Amino acid sequence: MKKLWKRCAAVVTALVMTAGAMGFSGLAGAEQVSAAEDSVTVYISSQEDGAFLHPYGAYEVKADLAESYGYEDDVTDGVSALDVLVRAHELIFGEGNVTDYLTAEDGSVSKFFTEGTYDFGFMVDGEQPHSEETVEYTGMPLSYEGYSVNQAKVGDGARVEFFSYMDSMALDYYPYIYLGGERVNNVEAAANSEIPLNIQGICIGWYGLAVDLSDERLWESVESAQMAWVDAYGNKTDIDGVVTDEDGNVTVTVPDSASVGEQLLLTAYMTEEELSSYATPLIMPVITIQVTDSGEVTGTFERGEAVDDDSQGGGTEKPTDPQVEEATVAVLDNALKEAQEPAFEDEWQVLALARAGAEVPEGYYRQYYDDIAKTLEEYDGKLREGGDLPTDYAKVILALTATGRDVTDVGGYDLTEIMKETYEKKGGTANQVSFALIALNAASGNKNVRMEAFEETLIDKLLSMQNEDGGFSVAGSSERDMSIGSDVDVTAMAVQALTPYRETEKVKTAVDNAVTFLTGAQKENGGYPLVESAAQSIIALTALDMDPATATEDKSDSILDSMMTLYRGDGTFQYGSVEGANDISTEQGTCALVAYQRYLDGDTAFYDMSDVEIQYVDTGAGSQGDSSVQNDKTEQQENGTANAVGTQTGDTFPVELLAVVLVLAALAAGTLIIVKKSL
Repeated sequence: MKKLWKRCAAVVTALVMTAGAMGFSGLAGAEQVSAAEDSVTVYISSQEDGAFLHPYGAYEVKADLAESYGYEDDVTDGVSALDVLVRAHELIFGEGNVTDYLTAEDGSVSKFFTEGTYDFGFMVDGEQPHSEETVEYTGMPLSYEGYSVNQAKVGDGARVEFFSYMDSMALDYYPYIYLGGERVNNVEAAANSEIPLNIQGICIGWYGLAVDLSDERLWESVESAQMAWVDAYGNKTDIDGVVTDEDGNVTVTVPDSASVGEQLLLTAYMTEEELSSYATPLIMPVITIQVTDSGEVTGTFERGEAVDDDSQGGGTEKPTDPQVEEATVAVLDNALKEAQEPAFEDEWQVLALARAGAEVPEGYYRQYYDDIAKTLEEYDGKLREGGDLPTDYAKVILALTATGRDVTDVGGYDLTEIMKETYEKKGGTANQVSFALIALNAASGNKNVRMEAFEETLIDKLLSMQNEDGGFSVAGSSERDMSIGSDVDVTAMAVQALTPYRETEKVKTAVDNAVTFLTGAQKENGGYPLVESAAQSIIALTALDMDPATATEDKSDSILDSMMTLYRGDGTFQYGSVEGANDISTEQGTCALVAYQRYLDGDTAFYDMSDVEIQYVDTGAGSQGDSSVQNDKTEQQENGTANAVGTQTGDTFPVELLAVVLVLAALAAGTLIIVKKSL
């Protein structure tokens, strides 16, 4: 259905083109589009799930176009990337018809061409826009502070790319295309000429802002990428047999039929077959081929006009000293609003609400269970059509277990077995191993879970991945290390995973060394630059019965204090210095606050679900997998009255206050809850 919609969108765009609304000729944008003084002409491409969403071309974009639809940007003089994104939506849906299809607030894009997304990315002239300020994140290369889509200014002639990451960890490669050792996005060649290209990929979501992009550890040759021509409507046509080799090399021949003066569009992508074999997704480039009568093949890298840094960036003052208890109520309120109709990919919201014992609408968790069962049935025992990862199943196991569900029989499917099979096919990065282990331990109270041998395998694997400094690496694995050093987030995840197994001396030593690394990585203010790092550390420390609100002697504040400096006061968190609500930061910050509240109340740790009573589905004739089979305990969990923070050990946690907040929010919004998707 998604691909059909994209094809329909391309047809709509084609009709708009014929009406002369886009002003370009040939297969790509033309220089003849002239821009008014308060506008620029830029080349725009937008893509999702391996398909271009509209024709590539040169389009005029007016300054403050986003503001005309009620969006806000921080570019004080000129055109912002958000203005360009709005223009891209106009190309398909027409002028005046954008807000139903694009949701963007404070630089965070949560709906992109009608599709809910929390993995939105963009590039301007082949790089991530950024300031000249640098920041050091533990385990990462020295990096620039990036601009969000509402902060970045775009110059005349710029190439602007919008996309959603296909990989659940945003590990997609962004391709650098080389001709004769030089980076190119435009090639001049005659018909029947051979163009020898080389494609190198960088995990742009992780390393795109690195100051030193010459570091070879950041790069990987892009192997098995299919080359394809792109037509005037954005549709791809594969070039038979033309794929990159193991070094990223490929030779493309200009068609005999190409005419002098014609412009062709070339791209590269990973096929469904490659993705199903766990190839790294590739953000599709657009390379223009200018057909000449010269026998020489030459290339250039075209850029737009430079922009002044003073007119972009913007920002507002960060909130200070928020009350943690009030923030916990607010983030749970936000989680309930964001997951109005809980479904697959709402795992963090469901998990946080369940572990907090928050009141939810009747049947709320049952609705989530039913969607998971439906998804498994739709994809024949998988959660995705292709490219599913062990972490997908781990998160669902955690969410369902927290709500009292038997994860060995979800519509007839055993999620623990599927996770194990996926891990064995894919292998595991450090975070994937950690979450598989966390999920199995969380579900260990389920009498039907028989995964002791797999648990031992995961423990041994994770221990083998520990670095000499006690930390664990970003996306690192024994097979292919993509890391630049130990990472706080991944190390904290490993601590969470290994903590329940500390009775073994080797595990205890590994955990102690990891905690030492986390302590050493703290900044002077006692925390870390990102919510994600602080949140994972808070969950890890509370699992160890350590107070994350206590500052060490040599630090000014605690990890919790530092995380709360990134709290925005409205139930959301921001990503580092990037102003505005960030969905992933908010999800992880929410889980951390719930973990801390459970710690204060003396409850089991966030991922220790020994306090949850599992309700087993009646496996009698005709009842296996029937999500309607309930008992009194499950009904209590549906309504937030079982395993609630504050209901087992007293009334420390203000569940009643949460209910009042929810009712007031519902009255103000005119609805009970509002909507979102999750990471």
